[in-house]
This record gives sequence, C-alpha cells and structure tokens, in this order.
Amino acid sequence: MVERVTSVQCELTIKLSNATTIPLKLDVFGEQHNLVNYITNISKNESSSAQGVNPVGVVSSDTLTIELKSVDRSLIPENEASPYFGFMDNTAIILIKLIDEIGDITFGKMYVSQWSPQVTSSNPYRVVIECTDILSIIGKSSVPSINMPEGMLTKDYFLAVIDAVNLKNDSDHQLNYTASDISFSEFPEMQFSGIDLTNMSDLFNIISQSTLTNIYIGRDNKLKTDYCCNDTASESVCTLSDNVNLLNISPTTGGLVGFNGVKVNYNIGVINPISKVVELTNQQLVIGENSFTNIDLGGNVFKINIIEIVADDGSEPVITLVEYSKNNLKILLTSVTSTTCSIYIYGQTVNNSQMFIEKYKDTINNNSVLTLTNTMIPASYIDKFCTEMVSLLGKKNSRLTVAGWINPRILVGDTVYIDAAASTKLTGYYKVITATWNIAAGIKGSLQLMKLIGE
Repeated sequence: MVERVTSVQCELTIKLSNATTIPLKLDVFGEQHNLVNYITNISKNESSSAQGVNPVGVVSSDTLTIELKSVDRSLIPENEASPYFGFMDNTAIILIKLIDEIGDITFGKMYVSQWSPQVTSSNPYRVVIECTDILSIIGKSSVPSINMPEGMLTKDYFLAVIDAVNLKNDSDHQLNYTASDISFSEFPEMQFSGIDLTNMSDLFNIISQSTLTNIYIGRDNKLKTDYCCNDTASESVCTLSDNVNLLNISPTTGGLVGFNGVKVNYNIGVINPISKVVELTNQQLVIGENSFTNIDLGGNVFKINIIEIVADDGSEPVITLVEYSKNNLKILLTSVTSTTCSIYIYGQTVNNSQMFIEKYKDTINNNSVLTLTNTMIPASYIDKFCTEMVSLLGKKNSRLTVAGWINPRILVGDTVYIDAAASTKLTGYYKVITATWNIAAGIKGSLQLMKLIGE
C-alpha cells in the first residue's frame, strides 16, 4: 500500500427515488468551474468503535457530508423549476468512489438524511447533503418476533432477525452480510430474558455490549462484527510515520480511564415445567386463513410447547404459522368452516433472579468500578465476560489520533504500524477504530487508533 497519498479523483452519483441519477465531480483547482453543478468538499466518517464510557454497546453509524455548488440551482430542493424537484430528500441514495493509481476505491452506499441549501453572501449557490449508512436506517425498524429454541446461538438469532427485517425492505434498503463476517464465537450461546427491545438499534446495542463485539457497516455495504478482545490476528497494512505521511500525532485516552474494576449485573433463569400459559375463548374463525396477533404471553415465556385449537363445530383448523417472543404470540391457521373456537397455549415460563459479579485489575483502588448489565448471555459466561472487561480497562486506554496524507485504502479494523519516534517516541501496532476523510483539492485523513491487545 502506498504510504503517502496527496490527491485522488472523486466520482459521486446521486440516485433519486424516481430512478434518476445525477453524476457529480469534485472541483479540483477550479477545473470544474465550467460545470453548473459540482462538488466543493466531501467529508466521510467511518467507525467501528462505540462512543462513550463503555468501549462497546453503542453502535455508531458512518456519516457523509457533501458540499455542492449548484450554479443553475437545480440541486436546491425548494426550486420548483428543477427537474429533480420533489425528489431531493431522504429517499435519495449516494454512491461515492475514489480513483487512485491502482483503481477504484468504493466508499460505500450512503442514505440522505438532510438535503438543504446553506447559502451565504459569498456563496449563493451552496448546497449541503448529509448522509448516514444503512445501519442507521435499519436501526429505526421494530424487532421482529423470532422463534428461539433452547440453546440458540447468538449468531443464529442475530442473522434470523436481520433476515426477517430484510423481508420487509426493498433491495436498496436491506442489511446485507456475508456469514463469515459475523462472529460471536467468544460468547456463542444466549439466553432468552434480555432481548425484549423496542427497535433494532436497541438490539444492536445490547448484543454489542453483551458480547464485547462491535457491529458496523463496511465499505462493501455489508454488516461486520469485530470482537474487541482479540486484535492480534490481522497483519499490518502499512506504516504511518511522522517523517513520511503524518502531519499531526496526539496521544488520547479512551473512555475507560480511571476505572479499576467492573461490576456486572446478570440474570439466572429457572425454567418451569409445562403449564397452560394462555386460554382464549369465543374466538371467531372464518373460512380460509385466520390471523391472531399480539397474544399477550405475560413477559416471562421461555418456550411454547403446545397450541390446541378446539372448534365449537367439531372441525379441525390447521395451524400454518407460529411466531413468539417472551411477550407476544402470533398464530396463523386455516379453517374450512365459519365458527368459533377456543385456543389453549401451553408453554414453559422462566423465573429470573438477578445477581452480580465484581472483578478488579488490582486491589488498590477498588472503589473505581464500571457497572454494567448483561442480561443476554448465560450465567456460565459471566466470569469470562468480567475478565475480558477488566482486560479492556487497562488496554483500551492507549490511543492515538493521527492526521495527514493517509492512504484512503485503509479500512476501519485494519492494523497499521506507527513510527513516530522522531516526534513522540511512539512506535507499535495499532488498530483503526475511526477514519475521517476530507476530500477537496487534495485528500487528508484522520484516524483514531487503539493499541493492539496482547502486543
């Protein structure tokens, strides 16, 4: 990989919801001033790392900001004379790529969140488009009900939920993945009690925190996972040096500075014998398909074992679909007659009791404790979870922010070697957790780096 990159070509395409595409080029040293619409600046932020105190548990979305000059005003949303009027909104999709001496660098598919004119006296044609990746879009979706057999693996549950959400979306708004990129191998099994959530963003966050695994979107527009406690598997892709490509190097600290230990609250569930959970009487059936949704299960159901349908006229309705969570049940059944029936649901409930475990780096400052709640992984994994978190307390604090003429082929999750001995005496292998690219007349990058664990 080339160590120093000062300029690249940039191509951007706006795809409107009416299938119209708008190609745009970057203004480099005034070359595009003969065009009526052109890009003046692009800023792309890519991240795999959670923000805030905990190194995992808050899944962040990539962002893109595009500054344009629309001399003919066709890219100003309020301009009714524009051929694009009515489509310059959050239904638009942005495709961006860079071109260097090797070839194309795809920067991913982004989704417009805001498209607005931001004119000034010196720039009356300025337009700013702000975008996010698909993770932000999917995060607003509700969590679908997925059947959960005993001993279900986290990966299986996670992908089943993704597939269920994708069924509701068109091809442009699906959360795609390659199965090999998704791994929760350190905490493979899950328990049922901790996934009663409002939307997909909540689900991403709780899975991320419970498994110490960052969840993010790669430049190939596919879902990725990255286990925080094993960063030594990858090889370094390049060297970043204060003598070659870096203009600024500054040591920073992570959000875990000052904590000496962790306290993890967790649940232990006792599964009860099979019993009647719900009884519904005088339910109307019509000929053909019948749907019963949002049947209240009381919030503590572990497994549905038997569903009995008793028709008042003696017919035998056929159950064609059963979906449930610990709170709600959905049943589809087919009837050959119009009648009433009773529905008897038998299952196993679970009684949860909360416990906690504490661990420390040392016993000197055991009052500085980070408190976490982990209700998703089984109790048998909690000791390992605590051990890994204590490891993070010590090793996630060593961070750097570097900026300069950095190669945009560097990806979030890559390992780089830092040679900053001339200015800061810092050397060693670091992992890229955030990358910001500013593209105007030239290209500059800013990376947030984290010291490799176990180096």
